[in-house]
Amino acid sequence: MTLVYRSMRGGLSLVAMIAMLSSATAGECYRRVTIPPRYAVQAESVLVRPGIQFARTIPGSYRTVEEPVLLRPARTVARTVPGIYRSVTETVEIAPARQIVRVVPPIRQEVAEQVMVSPPRKVWQVTGDYGCWVTVPASYSVRTHVVELRPAREVVETVPATYATRVREVEVQPPHAVYETIPAVYGAQSRVVEVAPPRTVYERAPAEYRTVYQQVAVAPARSGWVPVNGYGEGDGSHCGQTSPSAYGANLGDAPAYGEPAEQ
Repeated sequence: MTLVYRSMRGGLSLVAMIAMLSSATAGECYRRVTIPPRYAVQAESVLVRPGIQFARTIPGSYRTVEEPVLLRPARTVARTVPGIYRSVTETVEIAPARQIVRVVPPIRQEVAEQVMVSPPRKVWQVTGDYGCWVTVPASYSVRTHVVELRPAREVVETVPATYATRVREVEVQPPHAVYETIPAVYGAQSRVVEVAPPRTVYERAPAEYRTVYQQVAVAPARSGWVPVNGYGEGDGSHCGQTSPSAYGANLGDAPAYGEPAEQ
């Protein structure tokens, strides 16, 4: 009869079981015993969230300040001061003295004079049967004519200058420019200034773990044949009546081994 030993999980090696069974003597009894698996509660840290690095922006800080502001710059302006005048009375020459040539007409006089119209003459005068020479006296008439007593002449006369009185404005002080400086005008203005600029900081969030409790098998369930000690030794009369107390400790500590099978 050839014994073939099937290896059980957690059992002895095939060589060790063959050696054990080959050393067994006749009359020894064995009993199949199944031991349930043993469990234990094991705590394990499970990663919930890995550690990460993130950027966080810190806003800048600002404050309001009051500062002077130029509303109107200083400037220089020119102001014209009018002139000063007064009235004066003065005699002015309207026409200067001059010489003129005046023609004096001639002096004439009308004169009446007796003028012989015809001289005395002898005229042959016939009267009837007589003829004689008759003397005709001269005939006269009165004739008027103009006689120039004094001829025309040129007379030079001096015409004196002509004067008049007039009132005129006399400049006492001429107009002039006066320069004045107008100071600058300032006011207050509110302005927001930056105290600290915004910046970015990098922070690292640690990994987050949680503890998970789980039941793990410390020893698997196993079964095997164990010798029955103190019962039916030599004749096998009491095989199958072995008390578990006789081998329980042995299976609890020792690994199970193979099951003998006959072929």
